[in-house]
Amino acid sequence: STEQILLNVAKNQNVPIILLQHGYYHDDIRATNFNYFSGVLPKKSDYFLIWGNKMNDYCKKIDVISKKIKIIGSLLFDTYKNFKSTENDYVLLAAQGPTDFFISDLMNSTYENYINTIIEICEITKKLEKKLIIKLHPDPHELDITKYIVSLYPDVRVEKFGDIKNLIKDCELFISIDISTTILEAQLLKKPVISVSVKDYNLGDSNSQIFQSCVYTNISNLESNMIKIFDDLKFKNKIISSGSKFTNDYLSNQN
Repeated sequence: STEQILLNVAKNQNVPIILLQHGYYHDDIRATNFNYFSGVLPKKSDYFLIWGNKMNDYCKKIDVISKKIKIIGSLLFDTYKNFKSTENDYVLLAAQGPTDFFISDLMNSTYENYINTIIEICEITKKLEKKLIIKLHPDPHELDITKYIVSLYPDVRVEKFGDIKNLIKDCELFISIDISTTILEAQLLKKPVISVSVKDYNLGDSNSQIFQSCVYTNISNLESNMIKIFDDLKFKNKIISSGSKFTNDYLSNQN
């Protein structure tokens, strides 16, 4: 709401406005109204500085005025190319929880599905004899399930704060819940990525470009996909290669 006020003040004072892309957004046409509502697309901004060609394709598709768009890339990821990545025997789960953007996120059933999915992932990794680290979203408004998960699974490490890059660089497999910018981070660090579909906002998630570059599955098929990545080197390398190609297309002017 503060940004909306400042946008109007700037417009009235003829101050140029630049909107920066700051994450990976839902990029199916069905997500367009939500993207405008949440402020990640330019309504009153004079310029929209985006990360690369993939986002540009989406903007063209939804008729964002082309002269507003400037492809600049993102400084956020410039350090990744020189970041030494290793591989340990743990699975990293980026567990972004329900937000306050959607009415459906406030329903008990949404929270139950989210928590049950995480419990199922804990069970699968335990069965496969893999260590598990869960990285929660640092937003203080998001549900903190640390005590609950650790009480059920004392061997699982749960982190709320800190740089996820340091956790990604040493993991064997990266799992994300739904859409997350952390998928790009894992792909830049040459990790195989699985995204587990948990929350359906009817924003065309299954058509999102990022899910063409990783394994996109529901919880019932997660275990079989994990086993395939652990046991089938050719399949694992194919997923890593697909992720690298996607980040090269999505992020312009790297380094």
